[in-house]
Amino acid sequence: MKRLHLFEFEDQRWFPKTLRSFATDWLRVVQSRMRLHEPVVEVLRELLATTGDHRIVDLCSGSGGPLVDIFREFEARGKTIEVLLTDRYPHPTLESLPIGMSLHAESVDAREVPSDLVGCRTIFNGFHHFNRDEALGILRDTVAARQPIGVFEITERRLLGVAIAAVIPLLVWIMTPFIRPFRWSRLAFTYLVPIVPLLCLWDGVISHLRAYHPDDLHGLAEDVADDGYAWKSGRLDVGHLPVRISYLTGTPI
Repeated sequence: MKRLHLFEFEDQRWFPKTLRSFATDWLRVVQSRMRLHEPVVEVLRELLATTGDHRIVDLCSGSGGPLVDIFREFEARGKTIEVLLTDRYPHPTLESLPIGMSLHAESVDAREVPSDLVGCRTIFNGFHHFNRDEALGILRDTVAARQPIGVFEITERRLLGVAIAAVIPLLVWIMTPFIRPFRWSRLAFTYLVPIVPLLCLWDGVISHLRAYHPDDLHGLAEDVADDGYAWKSGRLDVGHLPVRISYLTGTPI
């Protein structure tokens, strides 16, 4: 299936912050409840061990994605890490983060990360938001800063992925009561005026059509053309679900 870089509401500057946060809050909860972070932990552990980093600078964080669960998994294994969440549109109410995790309040463009934000860069389920030139720019900016990077995408360009995305409204309706912090407006825009389920459905389907395959990710890494980096791409099975995670890691040699 050919990659189609189509319109997503969450990408738009004019899109209301409240609705964007409701959508990213739901993504965080569904990823946590379905334990989508589990296959990533070992890859990320190896990446940090290879580079000796203990600080993660997460790009395109939204509501934090799977990183809270990953952070706690590292703690359970006795490894101390520091996590900084960043986003072009920082979440307005992100709170109750574990000690060791923090939110960068200022806007951060993944294509031009400020030089003072040093650490292993990660992008969880955000890479497909960028077209090929922009995605290449993210990797080149990382290489120029001589930082390691890990890109992880749960979306896939296949019919099964699109079919799974079709049940998103049902999942939004089921999981919304469990989302914190509690917001009456969240309930209103989910059940009374179902903007959030429809928003998540549209952006979810488009995300699958925009997804990068491991071969695409490897091709981007090759186009960076820097012999001082080691790249690895592949897929991770989520054993308890019919989904896979595509990934790309890069480390300075």
